[in-house]
Amino acid sequence: MTDKTNQTARKNAVPTSKPASNVSGGQDWSPGDQAPTFVVVRDTYGIDMRVSDKEYRSIDDPRAIVERDFWNRVIKRYPDGTSVEVRPYDKRKHRVW
Repeated sequence: MTDKTNQTARKNAVPTSKPASNVSGGQDWSPGDQAPTFVVVRDTYGIDMRVSDKEYRSIDDPRAIVERDFWNRVIKRYPDGTSVEVRPYDKRKHRVW
């Protein structure tokens, strides 16, 4: 009897008109684009250390500024002599492992 109710539930399911989206996390472009991108980096003794895997289309992107300000607040609370900046993406220096 449970088989019939499960089958009925599947038959009565409402089909959706659009497929599920795999977009996650707020990037509105694909990483394969040729436009220059920018990343938020923490400068530690002359070495740029990328703080997150997010990339931005412009240096003035509001999300990049929010992320930079967050890391500046962390540094202000726990000073270690580093600075945080939004810089152009360098494929060799700023790769995500």
